[in-house]
Amino acid sequence: MAIERARIVVGAGLVAAFIFAMSMALAPQAPAQGVPQAPAQGVPQAPAQVAPQVPARVAPPPSAFPGQPFVVGAPVLYEPPLEYPREANERGREGTVVVAFLVNEQGEVARYRILESDPPLIFDGAVNAAAPSFRFASAMRDGKPSSYETRLTLSFKPKRRDAPK
Repeated sequence: MAIERARIVVGAGLVAAFIFAMSMALAPQAPAQGVPQAPAQGVPQAPAQVAPQVPARVAPPPSAFPGQPFVVGAPVLYEPPLEYPREANERGREGTVVVAFLVNEQGEVARYRILESDPPLIFDGAVNAAAPSFRFASAMRDGKPSSYETRLTLSFKPKRRDAPK
């Protein structure tokens, strides 16, 4: 009877050891603690395993005109000249203005909205004067002309004073 008890205890111990070993093998590895050590001299090292990088998907920007399809990089057929503000030119100010356009079926600007300006308000007047005159390529949806939303970043750089007029 003592021998049977011994067999049960040993058997239970082996099962417990097996379960422990499996849990350690499947557990995530904790990062090494302490001071990193240099590899031994003369011992070839295996190349580091690098996980493949999956390109991040960029979400489309929030719509300035809800319900309209968004077209990235819509072809601009006509971009009117932007009137550079005299004061900004005299001070050598540069800037950018991000504009959302709602383009109708004919490629004309139905509406526009200034989304960002840097520096604020300096170049907005020039954009407000020029934006209605922009012309874009028409978009087709199911074989018919369709309206859409697109965005442009307009850059303002001062004219060089030594440039010919």
